[in-house]
Amino acid sequence: MANADTIDDIDLRAMRIFLAVYDSRNMTVAGRDQALTQSAVSQAISKMERSLGVLLIDRSVRPMQPTPAGDMLAERARELLTATNTALMDVRSLGASTRPRVRLGMIDSIAGTIGAPLIRAIRSDVREVSVWAGISPNLRQDLARGRLDLVVTSDPTMGADIKKSRLLREPFIAVVPKSFKVADGPISPMRLAAGLPLVRYSVRSVIGDEIERELVRRGEVPPRVFEFDGTDGVFAMVAAGLGWAITTPICLAHGRQFGRDVKALPIEGAVFTREVHLLAANAVGAGLAKRVRAAALEIIKTTIETDIQTLAPHAIPHIRVG
Repeated sequence: MANADTIDDIDLRAMRIFLAVYDSRNMTVAGRDQALTQSAVSQAISKMERSLGVLLIDRSVRPMQPTPAGDMLAERARELLTATNTALMDVRSLGASTRPRVRLGMIDSIAGTIGAPLIRAIRSDVREVSVWAGISPNLRQDLARGRLDLVVTSDPTMGADIKKSRLLREPFIAVVPKSFKVADGPISPMRLAAGLPLVRYSVRSVIGDEIERELVRRGEVPPRVFEFDGTDGVFAMVAAGLGWAITTPICLAHGRQFGRDVKALPIEGAVFTREVHLLAANAVGAGLAKRVRAAALEIIKTTIETDIQTLAPHAIPHIRVG
């Protein structure tokens, strides 16, 4: 038999075609099994026989029968394919095990704005992601107990012994119901509170504590009427016309579903701001911190260019990314 081909031409695909013919004793059936035409199957078997220099299938009988060489190849081909599949599964398993499981903590305004796109951006770098969102005191407790690898927080005291990298500095702004008649431009908290109650963030939260301390510093502390832990509750009250709030542009983007019912305004006097930082709590966090930070900065920039540009353009000059 002429040996125009070489053994190097026999690959795993050829082995699978051969086994399909060997098991079915029919090239048409084997072709259906391998999604090939009967002619393509016949050519593949002939090419293997030329490469090996032996007859593998006796086509002179019906149904066709394997030769002794065909019997031996079938046995060894099954062993080869089994070993190959096992090796590939082992490699995939090893690849998955080297990607870490990451536990990510985020304040709710960050989780509600950049959380999903951030996870999408790092998905290929991790095996599993757990996200805990909430107010900073809860995240601080989880960090102290070793339950988190990375934390995005506005709490300047969290992880005092952990290196932080800043993601964002943003100003505090006011949001009022669109139905409430107030002139565009900077507002005075006390004058505004005379006509509409202030909806506070709870002082359990870092943002609520920061706002309260600034109001005390200014000597403008509106009566305490409404108080909520999270942005969703605050914005729902404002959108319903029940009060106004002091918040930030990122929180405004978080509450964008209420955008058509609220209006953002600057606050009179010196601009006061909050900062958002990324903390890497351990080796897993440190290994991912650079990737997470780069992705977060890009997403924040996009959020500013879209939601914040629409909802609070006056705040953009006071925002610093990174």
